[in-house]
Amino acid sequence: MYKLTVLFSGSLIIHTLQDLIHFIIGRSESMHPMLFLGLFISTSVISTLCYVSWRKYVGERNRKNIRDHNN
Repeated sequence: MYKLTVLFSGSLIIHTLQDLIHFIIGRSESMHPMLFLGLFISTSVISTLCYVSWRKYVGERNRKNIRDHNN
């Protein structure tokens, strides 16, 4: 039974995504501002996390370089 689930899980995911797309497209016009708001918020969160990760990486690299030059 488990092997059948694994075999068909790819097609199940595809059908689920297709159903989700049809649900979003089929919604009324009042849903579109909410979708754009969700997209804006998620983009802002992802951008902030990427920026903070980059700054942490640069800071750790600079700290390592300073430590190596002092020794």
